[in-house]
Formats: sequence, structure tokens, C-alpha cells
Amino acid sequence: MAFRILIRAGRPPHQRVGVEAAHAYRGVGTLSTNTGNLLFQDAVYRTLVGPDTELVVDSLGSERRGVNQAYIDRINDEFDMVVLPLANAFRDDYLTPLGRLTTVVEGLTVPVVVTGIGGQLPLDGDPRHSRPEIDEAATRFVRAVLERTESIGVRGDLTTGYLEHLGFDTDRIDIIGCPSLHVSPPDTVVAKSDAPLTADSRVALNLTPGVPAARTLLEHNHPRYPNLTYLAQDNPTLGLLLWGEEFATAPGMPGTLDHYLCTEDKIRVIVDPAPWLDFLRTQAFACGTRIHGNVAALLAGTPAFVLAHDSRTLELCRYHRIPYLQLDADGTAGGASLDVADLYERTDLTEFNAARTKGYQTWRTFLDRNHVPHGDTLDPDYEDALSAVTFAPPVRPIIHLSPADLVSRLRWLHQGRRGDEVRTQGAYQPDFIPEGGREIDVLDRLATLRTKAQDTAVRTRDLEREVARLTKQVAKLMEPKPTFGQRVRRRLHALTGRRRQT
Repeated sequence: MAFRILIRAGRPPHQRVGVEAAHAYRGVGTLSTNTGNLLFQDAVYRTLVGPDTELVVDSLGSERRGVNQAYIDRINDEFDMVVLPLANAFRDDYLTPLGRLTTVVEGLTVPVVVTGIGGQLPLDGDPRHSRPEIDEAATRFVRAVLERTESIGVRGDLTTGYLEHLGFDTDRIDIIGCPSLHVSPPDTVVAKSDAPLTADSRVALNLTPGVPAARTLLEHNHPRYPNLTYLAQDNPTLGLLLWGEEFATAPGMPGTLDHYLCTEDKIRVIVDPAPWLDFLRTQAFACGTRIHGNVAALLAGTPAFVLAHDSRTLELCRYHRIPYLQLDADGTAGGASLDVADLYERTDLTEFNAARTKGYQTWRTFLDRNHVPHGDTLDPDYEDALSAVTFAPPVRPIIHLSPADLVSRLRWLHQGRRGDEVRTQGAYQPDFIPEGGREIDVLDRLATLRTKAQDTAVRTRDLEREVARLTKQVAKLMEPKPTFGQRVRRRLHALTGRRRQT
């Protein structure tokens, strides 16, 4: 019998999801707001999958509203282990999902393994800068996990210091970096050309809109490098490119279709790792503030350089020896040149390549310590199946679509009369969801509600008729009654009339 693992992920790596559905899923997309999440989720999945292991993704359902005891009981009944690939989970805007996920973990009787979790602190990593609410949530989550496993896998030294500050024993904390960088063979080398970048070089930028250096990087290099492309990673930008959905963003960054990156067709969002790496293989250099945007480039064999702006980026650069520039506390470069040619010149990958083997071994040791089944190498049958999938191409701004692509996108949007009411056709459907959450269940419930609505309408009409009848009766009863004198006169008048007739 196969060893069954429930894994936290947006969707299975081998499942093609259309870009419209990827964007629409539960409001945050199958990418859970950021395509960088796909890299480490897919890497963990590919590491664990094998002939004797069955993996099922939770489609991020374990941290959603509405998870109940029945959901937890199903996990305990159906799985042998739960694996939670996480990133910077100790942060303000993840407090609510983290609390829900903690509730699930606390109810589990099967082992729970966490890979690559981290805090989001300033560059100095000082845990005193964390809010008490985050400390409380992190403590509760880590305690629940360590009651169900041997150790917790963290991103780097700053997260280790943070958990030590919260009172956890460092013997039960393993620094494993980001699992995405352990998916390639450890002897893989990223080579840098001896030739400098030129104005014609293809350059991929990855940007965090709220970081001032990101805007400087974009505005300085855009006019100098005509073949520059911004690879955005967030779901709002995906909505902008798909449907023209405008959103508020930092000054100078694309939030409307009239931004120069959109009008010049120099912005893309890619919703699967495979085409993401394929695109980066065509580039000479990648740089920016997004750690996974640069990790993707390195996985593709393209030199990359990180502008480290907080603890989550800095500690991964330190652990994996990724070339980086540490920004100032205000997110600026402190006078350092952000010309991509200068950053390329500063990019030395010697230490990064040398650290690959040790990092790979540490990752495997962590899995063994926590009794997570895995092979020494990636499963060749699964890798063949994965490579056979035709994934969605990079998403371009809607204003640059061909007529055929535009018709395809509009067809998904319309989906027919029934689709306009429900809009489930072509939607992503998770493999593991609570009963009643499947598309067919939704449609059945809709049909039931329609029948009830029709029955209610019939009953309403009947009640309205009865109300009208009773209203007339009440009105009649409420008419003023004649006095005794009026009744006597009417009676006399009637008798007099009869006598005259006779």
C-alpha cells in the first residue's frame, strides 16, 4: 500500500491550469498571491513523489475559512503524513491563515513536517521588532508542529534566531534554505559569461513594488535596455494583464494598462515553473528584489543578483551564497549603482555553485530525520510525465493579444448563460476538498436552490391571494355598523314599500 502524504500546495505540479482559472481560484489564485510559492511547493512535491508514495495537494484548503473537525478527521483517516512547504509565514498579513492552519495541525494525529518556513523581519533580523500577535501565532504553530515531528525546517539563520528568541531549542531547528534550490542535481553549475552586458542584452527584472530600490532599478534600466522584461509574480498584476483590472500600487509601478511596461509589451506573469524557467533560459541576466524570481533564474542556469531588502531575502542569500546587495533600512541602495551591467559585473557565482552539494545533503538529512520518504534522486517516471505537460505560456497584457487569444479569453469569461450565473466551467478543481465543495456539488446545490425558489414563489402567490381575501373580509368587518334608529327607519322603509306595491 502506498504511503499517502497530504501536501500544502496550490495545485499538483503536473496539472495544467489555465491562466484565467489560476488567477480566479479563491481570490488569491492557485499561486496563493505570488508565483514564487509555486517554486518551493513544486520542488517538495517532486522530491517526495515516487512509486511507493502517493501525494495529494490540499489546494491551500487547510488554511481557508470553514475548515472543521470533519476535515481534520478526514486527514487523520486518509493520510500517513502531512507536509507543509511554507515561506515567510510569520508576518502580519498571514496571521489569520496561519491561525487556521495551526488549528488543523493541533487536531492531527499523523506526523506533520514543515519545510522552509521563515519570519519577515527587518534586515538586522532583530526579533524585538516583531509584534506580540505574530510572536504568539508563531509560538503556537511551531509548538504544534514539534509535537508531531522531530524538527522544523527553516529558511536561514535569522529565522533560527527568532525561534530561539521565542524559547525553542535550536537542536530541533534545521536550517535547510529554500527546497526549490535542492531540486536540481547538486553538481549543477550556473555559469556567467566573461563578456559584459550590452544594451542589446536580454534582462529580466523581478520587483517588489513597495521597495524604493525596485522602482529605481526599473526606471534607471528601462530606457537603457530595450530588451528588458519585468516578470511580475503577484496575482493583482496577473488580473491586470488578463482583464485590465486596475489596482493601487506603489508610484511608478504598473497598476494600469497605460503604464509604459504594458503599452510596450514588456511585462509578463507566468503561472507555472516550467515555462518560467524556459523564459529565463532566454535571458542573459536576472536581478531584483524578489528572492524566488532570482531563484528561478538560477534554476534555469541564468546568472542572478538579489537586492536584499528584508530578513527573508537576506537569510536565503546568505545560506545559498546567492550574490546580493544588502539595501539600506529604508529600502534604498545607499548610492550603489543599480545599472544592470554593473550588477552583472558584481555577480560572482563561485560560492553559490560550491554550496550546492552541502545544501542538497542537508536537505536530504532533514527529510531522513523526520522520516519523510524520498528517493536519492528525482523519480524519472514522474519527471517524464511532468515534461510532457503543455503549460500555459507567459501572460501578456490583454491589449497585445492576437484575435484568437482574445476570443479564447472572452470565451472563458462568458462561459454561456449558465456560466454567467455560476462561472465554474474551466475552473480549477482541487483533488482534496471537503464534501460538497466540488463543482458538481455546487451545481446540484444551485439546482436545488432554484427548485426551492420556484416552490417559494408559488407559495408566495398563494399567500398573496389569501392575504387579499382576508383583507376584503377585514375591510367589510371594519365598516361602521348602523345605529338602532337607522335600522328601525330602514325596516319601516322596507315595509312601506311592500304595502305600496300591493
